[in-house]
This record gives sequence, structure tokens and C-alpha cells, in this order.
Amino acid sequence: MIIRSRKLFLIFIFFIFIFFVYLQFKTGAEYDKLNTFKEIEKKYHSRNVNLEEKNTCLTKTISCDINFKKKVKCYKDESDVYIPFKQVIKKQFDVSGKLNQDIFEWTTSYAKVKVPDKGEYNTTGTFGHFASYKVEKRSRVKCISGEENVPMSIQWDSKPYYYVIQICQYALQHYSVYMGYDKKPEKLISQPYFIYSRNSVITIKEDFNQSVLKCESEEGSAFFNLRRDPILSVLSFIWKPDNDKQYFSVVAKENRFNMTAIVYYIFGNDDRCVWVKENSNIEIYYTLGNFEKKEYHILRDILVDVYKGLLLTNKKNSITQNPFKIGDVTVVKLTLHFKEPGIQSISNTVNQSSTAEMEMFMKAADWLVKNQEEDGGWNVSVSRSIADNKLLLQSGWRSAMGQGHALSVLSRAYNFSNGNKQYFETGLKSLNLFKKNALQNGVTNNFFGFKWYEEYPTTPGTFVLNGFLYSLIGLYDFSKIKLPGNDAEILFNDGIKSLKALLPLYDTGSGSLYDLRHVGIGTAPNLARWDYHAVHVYLLKWICNIIKDCDDIDTVANRWIAYSNGIRAKHN
Repeated sequence: MIIRSRKLFLIFIFFIFIFFVYLQFKTGAEYDKLNTFKEIEKKYHSRNVNLEEKNTCLTKTISCDINFKKKVKCYKDESDVYIPFKQVIKKQFDVSGKLNQDIFEWTTSYAKVKVPDKGEYNTTGTFGHFASYKVEKRSRVKCISGEENVPMSIQWDSKPYYYVIQICQYALQHYSVYMGYDKKPEKLISQPYFIYSRNSVITIKEDFNQSVLKCESEEGSAFFNLRRDPILSVLSFIWKPDNDKQYFSVVAKENRFNMTAIVYYIFGNDDRCVWVKENSNIEIYYTLGNFEKKEYHILRDILVDVYKGLLLTNKKNSITQNPFKIGDVTVVKLTLHFKEPGIQSISNTVNQSSTAEMEMFMKAADWLVKNQEEDGGWNVSVSRSIADNKLLLQSGWRSAMGQGHALSVLSRAYNFSNGNKQYFETGLKSLNLFKKNALQNGVTNNFFGFKWYEEYPTTPGTFVLNGFLYSLIGLYDFSKIKLPGNDAEILFNDGIKSLKALLPLYDTGSGSLYDLRHVGIGTAPNLARWDYHAVHVYLLKWICNIIKDCDDIDTVANRWIAYSNGIRAKHN
């Protein structure tokens, strides 16, 4: 028994010894491994430090003398010199770039060059890529007129005015959005249920398709609540006031700044278009023009009306940096106001929708019909100076680009209205200006015997390229209406001959020219900015979708695309 116990004890001691030896071996191995890693890391770190020191030694700060006019700090290494991008390269070579973490992205053109889809152009379809336009958001658009429901511009004058190019682009934008719909926009039709304000003595009766409100108190108002859906910001209804003391208003909640705005639509001849009064709430005013005893077909995008008002307040910078979008405004209620006893009526249905593209398009088309001059033009009511006042267009001038855009609008309105002759007749009359030169208050100048349709019809001519190309598109659109007297096709073909002959003059070898003013008035050439260069390419490709013999124009367009990617013409 004693011997057996000793054996067990010796076996236990043996296992303890083996375990101790194992621990010693493992600890030593890990220590050696750790030391090995440290040695490797030390050597690697030492190598990096040496490389950094070497690079530091090889990169040296130097002074760069730029064209012997200014000196800037540069860097050099063994084989190259590094010049500041923003200080020198960006402006000197008209290029762009941005730092994205540790990658610097260099682009020759800041504008992305787009081309239309290949295939036959549909003159009743979308207009180029205008569906992506946002005319209402442009800073040079003061407001959408309460009287005419079209944009009013402040591009060349602080007093708002109607500019046919802006109005047509607004129309073609909305038409193109409509044509591109995958599904119909959201729409709500509601019947007004009026609530009378305190101290108002108002009776209401239903009369055919309208609600007639009669006010017997000195002042009064009645309102009804709208659907509080931020998507449904467009209102449309028929309103018939009895005198110029009556008006209506819309209360709206601005969701970004969490504030309330009241938009008033009043009668009067006020040339401000939109103005504000800042009280506990923001009051925004739009004029409906002078009162007429008639039915008013009201169509207002309250989102746009609110933000055009807020741009006149201290919120301007915030809105400019982060433009408004659908969902930023919620309409709350619509109110009819009386300033004296009287009667006014409103349609039995008030439409709330997310948009009203085709209605807005037709409002602009009707403006063209209503405001055309006897000779077929649409006057621009402000003067326009060009080339540092070397050329001046007096108030009342016309534009081939405006005439061409109008033809694109009118041809689509004619088609959409199933052949309403007023749109054709208005377009037909507008062709007259393409047959008269600038001295005769027309829009045509001659260059080496070739007709050029002038965006700015000065004498001598400027020969702006993009405006000429847009006028060709308009002439082609209208030429597809095959009715007697329509000679738009002849004018279009004359323009194509001029384009083929003169287009090479706009090629700079690294970009394109905006116009040819330097030929007539002896100034330096007017280079096209990259965004205009991109427009040139798009329009040339568009023309090539229209005409068959286009190899020469297409070659130029492809070369200009290459310029946008940094390719330059060879030198001798």
C-alpha cells in the first residue's frame, strides 16, 4: 500500500515537472516571437522614416515667376515642379478640380456634356432635356406673375418684365415634364365648406357650378380648410369677384423654417410683382393686375409663391444655398375677403395637386397669342447693352431665339389642342421677323452672304451660336404643321446652309466661341463658357437627328466633345 502511494506521488511529481517545462518553453517562444515582430517593425518604421526624410530632402520650396507678372510659392523635387492649382492653373487654363479625400479630381470642363438620344426627333415630344430645367428657381426670375401666370424677369432691369425666352423655356420645361410622366401626378378635388370669420355677415347659396357668397357687413371673410398634404401645393379654381376691393389669400406652413406665411392676391397696378410685409407672420403679396369684371381662372403653385416671397426676407441666403423643393410648404386654408358689402363666387370644386404641368404650359402658350405684336414679334421691354456698351439694343427689341422658342411652344400647343387655329396663326405671323433684317426691326443679319438668325439683332451683328441653333429647332418644329402659307421649312433650310458654311468659324481648337462679335466690332473673341460649350454640342447633335446630310456638323460636335475632355487641336 505504501509502495503504491509512492508510485502515485512520483507520477504526480513527474507530470508537474513536464507541465513546468511546457510553460517555460511556451513563454520563451512567445517572447522570441514578440522580439522578432518588434525588430521587423523597427526596421520597417526606420525604412519609412528614411524614405520620408529622403522625400523631404528632395522636395524643396521655390518661387515661381508666372509670366513675369507675379510670384507664387511652388515646390520642386528631383524631376518636376509643382504649381498651385487655385492660384495659377485653374484660371490660366480654365480647368476645374476638387480634392476628394486623398484624390484630386481634375476636369477640363465643369459642365457635363450631354447628347440627345439617337433617332428621329419628335416635334410633339419632349423638348431636348428641358424636363430637367427649373425656371421658377432661377434667381433672375422675380416671380410667376399673378396676372399672366408666366415668369417675370429681372435679368437686365430691377423692375420685373416679361421676357419671351424665359416664358417659352418655362412652358417647354412644363411640357417636357408632362410628356415624361410614368404615372399621373397626385390630385385632390374638394368642395369648399366655408367657415365665416368673426363679425362677418355672409350668406351662401349654390348656383349651378359655383358657390355665391354675399357679404352684408362692412368687412368680412370666409375660409375653408385645405388638405394639409405637403405634396399638394398647386391650387386651381374659378373665382368671380364683383369689385377691386375683393381678394383672396392662402395660409401656408413653411416646413423648413417652421413658420407661417399668408399669401395675398390683390388687384392693382403694382410693378413689383411680389412684395412682403414682415409681422408676426410673413405676408406675401401678388398683384392680379387691374380689376376686370370676369371669371378668373386661378392657377397658383403656392410652393413657388411662398419662396419667391421669402427670397425678399433674411431667409434669402439659406434658400439660395438650398433651393426649395416639393414638400417644403403645406397649404392650410383658402380665404375669400370683402372690404365692403358685395358678392363674389367660387367654383364648387377646388383642385389641389402636386403639379399642373400642362395647364402651366397652356397659360404660357396663351400669353404668346395675347401679347404678339402686329408684325409678329414679341417685344423685350428693356434695353440690352453688349460688348461693354459697344452695341446697344433699345427697349422693344426682338430675338430670333425668342421667336424660335415661341414656334416650339405654339406647334406643341396646336397639337395638344387638337388643331386650335389661333396657335398656328400666331406662329405663322411670327415667321415674318425671320424675313426682315435687323435694321428693319427683324431678327436676321448676313455674314458673307449667309443668313443668320440673331438672338441679339444688333448692327453690326453678333452672330450668337446657341440662339441661332434654337431658332432652327423652332422653325423645324413649326414646319411640321402642313397648312397653306407655312414656309418655315424654307427658312429652316436657309439656316442649315448658313450653319454648314459658318460653323468652323466658332472652333477655337480647344473650345468654341459664343459669338462672332469680334469680326464686326474689333473686340477680342468671346469664348464660350464650358456650360455654353456643352449646349453647343447638344444642339449640334440635335440638328443631326433632324437632317440627313450631317457628317460635317457631327464631326465638329465630336471634336468639341473631345475639347471638353482636354484634347486640343494640333499646332504646326
